[in-house]
Amino acid sequence: MDDYLGTAREISALLRQMEGGRVSTKAIAGYVRRGRLESAGDRVEFRANGATAKVPVYRIGAVRELVAKLDDERRERRALRKVNTPRGA
Repeated sequence: MDDYLGTAREISALLRQMEGGRVSTKAIAGYVRRGRLESAGDRVEFRANGATAKVPVYRIGAVRELVAKLDDERRERRALRKVNTPRGA
């Protein structure tokens, strides 16, 4: 599954079902904006009004790996704060 491509909406829905909704479409857009995630191309989607739109797709595994990495970094920061916080502060 990790090598399949999906839109931000598809990946968000998939991960919500599989892993409890750990990443939203807005989070994926933020990762792209900050250069942490790259599109693997575009897909043409058809809209209800008959129009078409190019929608970026991402490798599902890349999103999962990034989310896991960010979770690890968050845990490390929390652990460091606990160690560096004086007792009783």
